[in-house]
This record gives sequence, structure tokens and C-alpha cells, in this order.
Amino acid sequence: MGKAKKREIKAKRKQEENNKVKPKEESKEPQVEKRYKKIDQDPSLTPEMLKVASLDDKLQLIKILAREVSSTTTQVKKQGNRSFVIVDTHYSKIDDLLVLCQDSNIEVILASIRQLILVFCDVLPDYKIREDVDTKRDGKATLSKKVRKLREQENYLLDSFRRYLQVLETFSKFKTIGMSEDLAQKYMKIKIEAFECYSICMNKLNHFNYAKNIIRIVTSKISSKVAEINKICTKAVFDMMLSKAHHTQELKLFIIEEIAKELKSKPHVLFQSNILECLGLHNIIIRKDDIEMLNQETVKIEQLKKQVRKKFRKGKFNEARDQKVEIIKEMKETDAIGVDLSKTSELNNKIIMAILGIYFDFLKNRATSPLLRGVFLHLPNFATHVNIEIVWDLMNVLREFVDEESKRKKVNLGNLTTALLCCFQIITVGAGNAFNDVEEKDFSNCLYNALVLVISEIDTLHVTDMLALLKTINIALVQKRQYSNDLMTGFLKRLGLLALTSPPHFQSGILMMIKRIISKYPNTKGVVDFNYMGNETATHKEDEKILSNEDPQLLTNVHQISIYTPLISIAQSTCHKVIKDLVFCILEEKPMPEEILNMSPLDICKKMFHQ
Repeated sequence: MGKAKKREIKAKRKQEENNKVKPKEESKEPQVEKRYKKIDQDPSLTPEMLKVASLDDKLQLIKILAREVSSTTTQVKKQGNRSFVIVDTHYSKIDDLLVLCQDSNIEVILASIRQLILVFCDVLPDYKIREDVDTKRDGKATLSKKVRKLREQENYLLDSFRRYLQVLETFSKFKTIGMSEDLAQKYMKIKIEAFECYSICMNKLNHFNYAKNIIRIVTSKISSKVAEINKICTKAVFDMMLSKAHHTQELKLFIIEEIAKELKSKPHVLFQSNILECLGLHNIIIRKDDIEMLNQETVKIEQLKKQVRKKFRKGKFNEARDQKVEIIKEMKETDAIGVDLSKTSELNNKIIMAILGIYFDFLKNRATSPLLRGVFLHLPNFATHVNIEIVWDLMNVLREFVDEESKRKKVNLGNLTTALLCCFQIITVGAGNAFNDVEEKDFSNCLYNALVLVISEIDTLHVTDMLALLKTINIALVQKRQYSNDLMTGFLKRLGLLALTSPPHFQSGILMMIKRIISKYPNTKGVVDFNYMGNETATHKEDEKILSNEDPQLLTNVHQISIYTPLISIAQSTCHKVIKDLVFCILEEKPMPEEILNMSPLDICKKMFHQ
């Protein structure tokens, strides 16, 4: 065979090889995707299928399922429809995620319940779904194909969410008693995660079905002995009470009622110390815009009525009829606003009375509770929203409390200082003009005596209690009415002793308060003179005994001493320039330094504390 023939054969073979179809390259898709495609042909996932899958495959499958469900919702959102979503086969993947919650591996369970709550936040509609509704007929009328599909989807979502809550309930009731330490820790992780999901449901899905069931479960655990669950549930309650959404008002009332039950049935040491502060977070809704609109609509209707009467008199009957139609339309709109305001007002009143019920129960029956401080901090906010008889009862209860608390052997200074602050806030601001003539002597005497108790317990006094005391003194002595010079002199002497025994961050606030009182009562300036002896005689040795606290009984007899000595002692012992400047501002009437000129006693105390 010639060379030319050989070359021709080789070229022919090469062309045939090139014309052959090349085999497809293997997909780089994860193995779990291939397995899932087989599963997708028979959409229901079963526990038997999961037994043969590895941990990585299961975790990857959870992500795929969640992604596919969410992708449908994303497409519908782009179309601008959030009220409901189009029926899609991908929603059946929620069933598969619920099956994965039954897995024996802790990591798979945790991943499943986390992904499910995110899925439900995406896919659930923005309204409550009616339960036990016929998907084929509405009374005698047959439903259209589109409505039938919508109802089928709604029933499926509602049923899925119900089953998910049942899963969470099962996990939340795990008992770890008798388990090994490792196993107990694993089950506790699931239990904590279940309450995390409950808290998300409570705050993001409170418009949907079963909201009250979720709230009941969460509020029952605000006294949990498991610290993490306790914090999660307490935070969920705070977040809910902060909500300003109109539809949450009824749920807030339900939360308050559930909290009241818990407080009556559980020891108060189990609760977070600030749990009662969540009651003060409720926004008392006074819808001024709606009220103004209602007034404007009423005026408009009256004007239209006058115009109709004039036109009837003039014989313009057609125009009068047209305006009558307009009047009817305006009246319907006004009625709608009025009904809404009435409902809001009714809910507000119920919420306020429920909160005050808790507060009164604490003041009358739980005077030694560690949670009492939260009552005093927020009680004045509600005093303006109830009738004067209730406020008078409240003042009588507070008067009894501060009197009994100041006479206890072991005084709770935190409760006493915040109670006095609460009293003066209600008298000054909370009840308006009705308390202008109230007898304040009991409260001012208690404040005067409380200063001695604070001096004796200054080492254990918390900064929040000192701030409450300074705020009370500012309201009672500086902002309020004018008192006698003798009374103010007594207060100044006790404040001088308190400044001497206090740490530097307290001293700054107390000295600023002394300066403010002297500025308002110039005739008390003599109390800072070295030679001041008051109405009685005293030697400097007696002053030294009182100032050194060698004889505590003499501490109450402060009418005999000047505060010159304690102020000079403070100036000599301190290393803080601000405190020295304040002392000489008081003693020598020097102008205030620019850096503290516009600061209040509370502001300067906070600044020194943080430094």
C-alpha cells in the first residue's frame, strides 16, 4: 500500500473519532442534590430514608429544603403580593423539614427547627387564617378554582404551623433528670433553642393564629430556674410590650394578666430583677390625630347641614339632595373613626387597670419583695390616666409604706428612695392641680430621716439608689414650693454629712445639690460659715464627734453644727478637681466652672461614676 493511501486512511479515522459524541462530564453538584432529586420524585420524606443518609447530607438537605420554600415566597414578593402566596409544590417541603425534626442527631434537630421558624416568618400570610373552613363550598355557593386553591394552601400552612408548635412543645418539656451529664447538656440545648423559636414566634408572628397559646407558654417560663430560658422569655416579653403595633394591644393585656398569675404563684426571687419594668413600657395610646380628625369631621357635618337647610329654603332641591348624600358619607367616616377610638380607649383602660392591680398588690401584700423597685419607677406614669379617687388611695398606701419601711430594723434603701421619688413625682406632676393642697409633711419628714439611714449604709448603697435620692431631693426641695429656712438648714447639714461620708462619685452630685439649694434659699448661706452655731450652742469637739461618727446617736442632732468643717475636709482629702471646685463655689460663692455649669446633680454624679 502506498504512503498516500495510508495517509488517507489515517485522516479518515481521525475524522470519525472527532465526529463521535463525547460523554457528558460528571456534574459537580453535591451528592446530596442527586439523592434529593430522587426523593423529589416521591415528595414525602420518611424517617427510613434518613437512616441511610450521613450527617453532612442531612444538614445540606435542610438548607436545600429551606431555600426552595423561600424561593417561592421571594418570587411572589417581587410580584408585589404579600397577603397570600401562590400554591406551589415547593410548600410540601415544609413536611420534609418537620420529618427532619424527628431525627436522632441533635445537630440535625437544631438546624431543622431553626430553619423552620425562618421559613414560617417568610411564608405565613399577614392575617389570621380561619380554621375548619370548607375548601370547596362557602355556604350554598361553590367556590371558584382560585379561591379553592387559596383555601387549600391556607389550611396546609396552618396545619404545618400547628405541627411545628407541637414539635416545639415536645422539646420544651424535656426533663434531664436522671440523664448523664453529656446527654443532659444536649437535650438542654434543644430545650433552649425551642424557647428561642417561641420568642421569635411571639414577636414576629403575633398577628397569626395561636398567638395567645405561644404567649402563655413564654410567660410561664419568666420564672424558670434555667437562667438562659429565663432571660430568653423575659426579653421576649419586653420586646412585645415595646411594640407599637395596633393589633398587639389586646395581646399586651393578655401578657399582663399572665404575668400577674405568675407573680402570685411563684417566688419572686426566680424572676429577673427588672421584670416589672416591662409593664411601664406600654405606650398609653392617645391618638391625637384621630381625635382632631373627629372634631374636624363633626364641624364639617354641621356646616353641611346648615347649607342644606338654606338651599331647601331657597328651593334648590337638587343641590340640597346632593349635599345630603355628602353628609351621609361624612357621617359614616366619622362613625368608623369613633368606633376605632372607642375600642382603643377601652383596651387602654383595661391595660392600665390590670397594671395598677399588680402595683397595688405589691404595695399592700409584698412590701419586702425584691421586685418592688420596678413598681415605684413606673407607677407615676399611670397616675395621670386614672380618676382622682384611685390616686388618693394610692397616696395613702404609699404614705403607709414609706412610714413602715423607714422604721424597719433592716431597711431596704433601694425601695425607700424609689418610693419617696414615686411619691413626689405623683404629687408634683402625676396628678395635676388636684394635689396642690396635699399634706406633704409625712413625705418630707421621711426624706429628712432617710438621709441618716443613707449615711449609716453609704458603703452598700448602689449608684441607682443615690441617683433616685438626688432626683427626689431636687423635686421636693428645689423644683417644688418654698419651704422654711430652718427646714432647709436642717437638710443642708445632713447633706453635708452625707457628702463627707460618701465616695467621690457620690460627693460630686451631693455638693451640686447643696449649691442649688443655697442658690434657691439665700438665707441659709450662713450654714457654711465656720462660726455658725445654729439656734443652740455647741463646741467644736462635739462637731468632731459627729463628723467622725464616734457617737452615732449625736448624728441625728445636726441642728448644732455647721457644714463648713465637712466641706473643708472633703476639699483637703479629695484628688478630684471638680469636687474641689464645687466646695469653693459653695464656701466662697465663686462662679461654677464651665465644664459643669449646665450639668444637673444627676448628670455630674453619672459622669464621675463612669470615670
